[in-house]
Amino acid sequence: MIPVKLTLHNFLSYRDATLEFSGFDLAVLSGNNGVGKSSLLEAITWCVWEQARAASTDDLIHQGENAMWVEYVFEHEGVLYRIVRRRQKRARGGETTLEFQIKPGLLPVNTPGVLSEWRSLTEGTIRQTQDKIIKTLRLPYEIFVNSSYLRQGHADEFTVKTPAQRKAILAEILGLTLYDILEERAREKKRHSESRVELIQLQVVELKQQLAYGPTIETRLAEITKTHKDTRATLAIATKNLEKLNDERLAYEKIHQQLELERTHFTTLQDELKRVMVLKDDTTRDIKTLAATLGNRAAIEANVRELALAKKELDNLTHTMMVSRKLTEQLAVGESRKADLEHTIERLTTLDECPTCLRTLTKAEIKRIIDDQTKTFEQSTGGTIKTLKEKIGKLGYSREQFVAMRERVRALEPFQAHHEELKLAQAKIEEKKRIIEELERQVVSGSKQLARITTSGRTLKLELARYAHAQKQYQEEKTRIDVLQPKAAETQRRLGALQEQMKQIKEQHTRHKALEKELKVHGFSAEQILEMLEAPPSKELGDIAFPVFKLATK
Repeated sequence: MIPVKLTLHNFLSYRDATLEFSGFDLAVLSGNNGVGKSSLLEAITWCVWEQARAASTDDLIHQGENAMWVEYVFEHEGVLYRIVRRRQKRARGGETTLEFQIKPGLLPVNTPGVLSEWRSLTEGTIRQTQDKIIKTLRLPYEIFVNSSYLRQGHADEFTVKTPAQRKAILAEILGLTLYDILEERAREKKRHSESRVELIQLQVVELKQQLAYGPTIETRLAEITKTHKDTRATLAIATKNLEKLNDERLAYEKIHQQLELERTHFTTLQDELKRVMVLKDDTTRDIKTLAATLGNRAAIEANVRELALAKKELDNLTHTMMVSRKLTEQLAVGESRKADLEHTIERLTTLDECPTCLRTLTKAEIKRIIDDQTKTFEQSTGGTIKTLKEKIGKLGYSREQFVAMRERVRALEPFQAHHEELKLAQAKIEEKKRIIEELERQVVSGSKQLARITTSGRTLKLELARYAHAQKQYQEEKTRIDVLQPKAAETQRRLGALQEQMKQIKEQHTRHKALEKELKVHGFSAEQILEMLEAPPSKELGDIAFPVFKLATK
């Protein structure tokens, strides 16, 4: 792990600081106590392992601030990595975030655009990301502080540890644990090979026993094959005969079904003819009943014609009544105005002064006012009253005549309903006659069909008698095939089983050879593993070393 760049924000005494490591190989930090020499290394350990000398993480935040972060860029095995750890104070506890990133290839950290080329290695949780950082560096914090970094006040930390702890630390530093892992893997492979050899030896013995049955199975296979061929040949002949007989059986069944269908049709036609005859009789009776209803047709039609004339006359009288009523109402209005005029004239003859201006009126003035009122009435209403009386007289409306005509219409109205009944009865008679004609045609057609079905039934019975023998032969041949098919299936099953056994024997023979070859291979591998365990470590296992910081504190 070679430092490249360290950036701090609100970490201990540093508000914002950036340290570039690319300009020197060895550095010495000097200064008074508390100026922040150790804080730079504390920033690295806190950023990488979240370890620092403070009692609480929040104590690392610069006084008066609520958040801090440290960004650490380093080179490891030719690749640039970046770790960013942040801390935010909150009312209840605090929040820490951790980011781990990689930049493929080895480029200067200040190369333009380098910050946009980082690829995230951050896991789902902080713990998982921390484990990934340690796994990448292969450097836990305990090893770091006992090998590369001697913390202030802890220079004797390694010497005060127990022998077992010092041994573990040295083994981790020197990479000796790799030999323990390789030794355990070799022993495990040896145990697996020995178990595999024992299993193969048992399988070889079993396979040899199974291979001994090979000749017997081959003989049995030949016998079963011959039996199977004979059975299949017999079954093929029987099947061919059955197919021929099956055609005749199907013809028999078809004729039988046709005969049953004709019988059903015959019965249906008989029932239908009976129903048609009954319906014809009922229809004939209905026609006679309706014909009796038409007996009074002439008188009813005469009354209906008279009703039409009476309704027309009543309509005329109704119109005259409406006109007369309207004229009478207008006349009443004119008479009312005339009465008002007479009342006004009578009142004027008794007045001495004007009712509006209270001026004294002379008799001449009163006469002039009366003459004006009378003239105005005659011009507006007097002629109208005369005209209305003349019109009413010309109408000649008589209420007695209107009432008599209305009663006549009411007396004749029932004949209109009788007339509608007559028309309906006439229509029913026509419909019944049409039904009778259709029924008579059905009777003729049904009789012909009955005759045809009777003839067809005789022919079908003769054909059934001819196919009865073929039906019996079909059943006998089918019974024979039903016996042969299970036998053929059984021989087929036994043949398949023997063929499968022969296939397994061949496979076991091949497997036997493979197991013998594997047995030799495993035996050689076990010896080779023992030699590896007894031989001293070689350079091929690889050297394990950890880079040491070229920094020191004073």
